[in-house]
Amino acid sequence: MTDEKSSQVLVGCEDEVGGWRRHGPCIVLAVIVLATAFVRPGDTPWINDEPLLIHQAMRFNAGMPDHSGIQIPFTNGTLAYLGLYGNRGARYGPVPVWVYQLFLLITHDPIVMVMMRAILVGGTTAAAMYWLSRSMKVTPWLAVVAMLSPWMWIYSRQLWDNSFCIPLSAMAIAAYAGFLLTRRPWPLWLSAACGALLPLTHLMAFALIVPLGLHFALGQWRWIIRHGWSALITLIIVAGIQALAWPYWQWMWMNYRVEPGEGSPLAGFFFPLLGGHHLSAAGLGNILGDGWLYTTGRVAPYLIAAAQAFTLLAYAAVWIGMFLAWLRARRIIRRAQATASDHLALIALGIWFCQGLLDASQCVYDGPHYFNATWIAYAVFVFFTVEALYRWAWDSVLTRLALPAYGLALLIVLGAMIAKVAHDGGTRTMGYGTTMAQQMAAVAQIRGFSDDSQKQFAIVGIKQCPFPQWSNYPWAFVVLRGLLPPPSGPRSDGPILVHYRDAFPGDARIVVDAVAHAPSSVAAR
Repeated sequence: MTDEKSSQVLVGCEDEVGGWRRHGPCIVLAVIVLATAFVRPGDTPWINDEPLLIHQAMRFNAGMPDHSGIQIPFTNGTLAYLGLYGNRGARYGPVPVWVYQLFLLITHDPIVMVMMRAILVGGTTAAAMYWLSRSMKVTPWLAVVAMLSPWMWIYSRQLWDNSFCIPLSAMAIAAYAGFLLTRRPWPLWLSAACGALLPLTHLMAFALIVPLGLHFALGQWRWIIRHGWSALITLIIVAGIQALAWPYWQWMWMNYRVEPGEGSPLAGFFFPLLGGHHLSAAGLGNILGDGWLYTTGRVAPYLIAAAQAFTLLAYAAVWIGMFLAWLRARRIIRRAQATASDHLALIALGIWFCQGLLDASQCVYDGPHYFNATWIAYAVFVFFTVEALYRWAWDSVLTRLALPAYGLALLIVLGAMIAKVAHDGGTRTMGYGTTMAQQMAAVAQIRGFSDDSQKQFAIVGIKQCPFPQWSNYPWAFVVLRGLLPPPSGPRSDGPILVHYRDAFPGDARIVVDAVAHAPSSVAAR
């Protein structure tokens, strides 16, 4: 490859001082992260797991009487040792609860916690993607495009546990790539720390940890021998983090039993072929409702559908990247001279294969969140595809326009999703639900009623509430009531009714009425 062609491949990676090409991606990434945090932060889901995690953090911050764990400095609380139960019998690790314990020491405002989480998760993911693109010598604008995915927007803001795997996995791979490129110890230590935190977030992270750990132990043994102290510090970091969570592992050893999955193991094994999901705008109907885009106007649905279809190219880019990764990995297998990107290719293929084995054993193929710990491997595959496209066909106008067009398609779908959720106050599907801000406003109104009214609603009325989200998941109401301060001034009296506003089809906004003043159609329910 000529020097001229190399400079074209490495768009955004030049070493020249200043210039939009060098600093533009960083600026745009910062804007995206800030927008994720501060653009309508209350328009985020608040269904069941989110309030349960916050409640768990509140309990441990208050001091669990039956737990003698590690004391949190300057507080009466202790570090959590258990997360939530999964839907396949596992109990998840305490890392997400640790984060929410810290948030609660700073604020009890759920919306502020959403902003803090978006900066933490979105900022870490963006930094990792930028670092990885530099290490792989591809354009950093790929990191910008990845952060425009609607799934990155949703998972960065949602007060959930599983989605913490997104920044941890990205930083684990990006830091390890930095180590392979520079051979410095500190990126390895950062990668080890993220890798140690991953299984304490979700057990599906073993699909990434096993290939990464094997590559270091078997492929870097010469470095380990030459840099014994650095390798020892790496081991201490991993052991120290696991020691903090030792009660969790002890609980898992005594209580967890593998439950066989129901479904097709073969479908589970091939499920990772859809790993380009998080880099696309596919599957939003699963959470927003199947026909969500057809309620956005007369012309807009066609534009959104076209943009959404265009983003399906991510899947093709992943499949092509897998083939290119295999070509690169063969250099290592044949013991030829290999680059850091070649080693990343082997690791990414290992992650893909391990996820296939894990998903086959659990018959997992029914949710995009199962990619949260491994999505970064598929980003690596896409990087290989784009790098090859730029190398082989950079002079083509279509090649030069491909990445901007893809980013624009993601931005169109993301903007439509944000506008739809803002207009409707969420969705009536339980995949997203009525937004946190809407529920907070309703709880604030309920707190304005007398204690007798609140008691009647909380104990009796909520079971028959025309707002099914609270009927099905009462923790959403209970936790918000514990977080929000009681109002000052006089309070109303009378039975309380919470129901959808029903101003238009699909309206997910809710209102609070005393039964005597409720609409007759609602009061009769």
